[in-house]
Parts: sequence; structure tokens; C-alpha cells
Amino acid sequence: MIADAALPCPMCGAQGYMLEQGVDDVYFGYPGQWRLDRCSAADCAIVWIANRLPDDQLAASYARYYTHQARPPGVLETAFGRWIARRCATHGDRFAAVPFLFREAENRLIDMGAVPPQGDALVLDLGCGSGERLDYLRAIGWGRSEGVDPDPTSVARGVATGRRIRTGSAEQIPFADNAAALVLMHHVVEHLADIRPALAEVSRVLCDQGHVAITTPNPDAAGRERWGRWWRGYEAPRHLRLYTQGSLCNALHQAGFAVRIARTSARSVPFMTHAAARASGSPVDPAWIRWWRDDRAILAIDRRIRGGEAIGEEVFVVARKMPR
Repeated sequence: MIADAALPCPMCGAQGYMLEQGVDDVYFGYPGQWRLDRCSAADCAIVWIANRLPDDQLAASYARYYTHQARPPGVLETAFGRWIARRCATHGDRFAAVPFLFREAENRLIDMGAVPPQGDALVLDLGCGSGERLDYLRAIGWGRSEGVDPDPTSVARGVATGRRIRTGSAEQIPFADNAAALVLMHHVVEHLADIRPALAEVSRVLCDQGHVAITTPNPDAAGRERWGRWWRGYEAPRHLRLYTQGSLCNALHQAGFAVRIARTSARSVPFMTHAAARASGSPVDPAWIRWWRDDRAILAIDRRIRGGEAIGEEVFVVARKMPR
């Protein structure tokens, strides 16, 4: 802890404390510095921006944000994804920590939300950008894959390729009640001022027993402890709230969901590490050895995760909508 903060936690009301101060937008260059506070309650412990931007300035902070590349899935990627889908249906969401294979299996599994394809049912990708994941979902067996994104430019780019994407937000999803069997929220919730209205809207568009799969940066990650203010998951000023595994499960329970999978993932350790190293001016491994070292770093963190530590770079939670 650095110091007590004046404001209580916006999720649970417990006392907050200042976690980081003077955090710059080192990745996309929006001017300013931000303070990050954290909840002191062990079963919540979310992180939030204490001096968040007004909505108009927050929108401007996305001007140089990365764009989504609209590329179709490759043949090998699709074939591997189909195998992952079949394996997930019979063996669940955990794979053996096999060198050079584990990270790809984890990527494919999280992209599909660890929910096997359901024929002609609808899978809805919130925050889909231009929709490259929609191609993958359709290729592995979902009969209907559609997306929603708040960025009109990304939506137009995706629609031009023939993808089914609508302009909208997680708080106002432009689909009918009970329309979807699966809703994916892949790195969406950290951009929201409050997850609760979004979960209520997701519940509305999901059919009974439908699933929501959420992936988001983990404020309990080993990388955050290592890199501090340079940690890629902070991404101030755009990441408004960061949820722990426990706080995300609590929010889902309160919204009427039954959590089926709750864990952290080590798959993005290389991306997060290289980004933080570049931002802080630390040495980065040369390309010729990077793949090998990255793989070993993933497996080292995954061993600790399997031992009960929730220290992966991402929280991954899948929950089922329960009948009311």
C-alpha cells in the first residue's frame, strides 16, 4: 500500500487506497497523468482510475488506439480450433502444459470462450472491432456469429468484408431478448465505467442457460507486481476498472449468473512483458531467442496458477445465465 485514498471502492464501498500515481499513457500518448486506487476488501480488490477523464476527453483518448485487422483465420488455425472445440466439449478448459503448444491451445480456447459450438445458435462478440474473431467462430462450427462494436470505423471495415456487425455498446446491445447462446466480452469490461449495467444487458440478450465469457487484465498478475506503473494492463486513461477473479465472480453472481469457469491465464505473459519492458526502457530479448524464453515464462507462471495462485496476466471467467 502507498497511502489511504479518500474515496471508497465504487463496487463494494470498502475503504480504498492509492496504488499508483503519476501513471502516463505510455502506449498511445494521450497527455496527462492518472492515479490508480485499489479496494482494500480481499473479496473485491478492484483497481480504478481515481481521476478519470470526462466522457468527451475519454473518447478523444482513443484517437490513436490500435485498430483491429480484418483477416480471415488461417487453415492451420482453423483446424487446431476445431480440435480444441472437440476437446473442450469432452475434457474441459485446461490443457497439459506442453512446450510450444500450450499457449496456442489457450489462445484458441479463450477466443471461443471455452463453450463448444452449438450449431445454428448465435454467438455474439461484444467489442469485436472489425470482426476477425467472427470468422474463426464460424469456421469452428458456430452457425451464426455476429458482433457489436462502438467504433463506426471498425464496424464499417468489418461489414465491408461481409461480416455481420452492428454499432452499439455493452450497455445497449442492439439485439432482441433471448437472442444469443454465447456472449463474448474479450477485453471489454475494463473499458466500462461500471460492469453491472453491461451484465444486466448481457443477461437480457442471452437465452436461458446461455453463457457469457469474459477476459480482462488481472490486477493480481505477477507482471503488475514486477512492472508497477509500466504494467501494460493499467493502460490509463482507457482502462477505467480492473477486476480480480473474485470481484468478477461476485458481479456475475449478483447479476443472476452461475460461474462455471473462473481462473487466470498466463497466455499473454510475453505480450505484457515485452510491452512493459519497452515502455520502461528495460532490455528486450532478441527475436532469435524470444519464442523459447516466452514459452518458458508462460509455463513457469502456469505452474504457479495450477498450484492455486491467481497470478496470470488475464482473468478468464465463464458463467451461465440462470432462469429467473
